[in-house]
Amino acid sequence: MHSSTGLKIPLPAIAEMIQEINSTREEAERILLCVDGVHGFGNQDVTLDQLGCDFLAAGCHKWLFGPRGTGTVFASEAGWRRMVTHVPSFVDDGVFSVWIAGQAPNASVDGARLTLGGFKPFEHIWALPEAFELHNALGKDAIEQRTHDLATQSKEGLASLDGVVLATPRSSALSA
Repeated sequence: MHSSTGLKIPLPAIAEMIQEINSTREEAERILLCVDGVHGFGNQDVTLDQLGCDFLAAGCHKWLFGPRGTGTVFASEAGWRRMVTHVPSFVDDGVFSVWIAGQAPNASVDGARLTLGGFKPFEHIWALPEAFELHNALGKDAIEQRTHDLATQSKEGLASLDGVVLATPRSSALSA
């Protein structure tokens, strides 16, 4: 979802083209599709597999209605295999100590290796499962429909104003 226009980026089509290119490459040379999905995460009824991206990163404070300062990273199996952490974690001593010694860390990637450590805003972390549970209870399809209904109302209202040029398609299939 493009931030200023609401235009839906055709990620499945892009992923399909990348998959075709990757079919002739060794795994280490394959293109990874990495997406900043903050404007679509939580308001579209799609999965990572359906989008076809290798990484999707998103803040959880927008459409998921989680607390500010929270986010998530989803990855395909191929994405996780190619993940290399560059900043040492202070949470996992097995990562920090090998960094100090100038050694390569264990190749496995998990949540502890993707955080700098330090103080955690626990009230934010504890609130995220509630935000995900709310979305599951409401239903992703109902949330997407409501988002589209509101976006359609907004687009129709804006388009009816003199001097306003709508910069996004009216179709819900193309924008939200």
